[in-house]
Amino acid sequence: MLAMSISVFLGGCLWDDPRGNQSPIAALRTPVVAPVGVSVAIDAGRSFDPDHDSISFSFEVVGYAQEANETHRIESARPRIEYVFPSEGLYSVRLVVRDDVGAETTIVQDVSVRGDL
Repeated sequence: MLAMSISVFLGGCLWDDPRGNQSPIAALRTPVVAPVGVSVAIDAGRSFDPDHDSISFSFEVVGYAQEANETHRIESARPRIEYVFPSEGLYSVRLVVRDDVGAETTIVQDVSVRGDL
């Protein structure tokens, strides 16, 4: 099986908050092509907060499969989850990283799910 993944980084700026709080830097690593029915890692472990605030993670997987559109939301204190894509199609994995002050950064990565892998 050919495994391909991509890492995407997105972060806030120094002027996000008049009090000086900076938004977290969101980093998402997920396969760009994944097999149906097999557990894959969705990893935000390189995300961090420049102010060293505590951060939390919200993962949302939105599927545009042939059978039906589906959305799964996973709130997590941990930066890594395992996910099984239930059917072929194009999915969007959305990550929101929030600090304990309320600043957040969102990042999205598309995943093509295939049954022939």
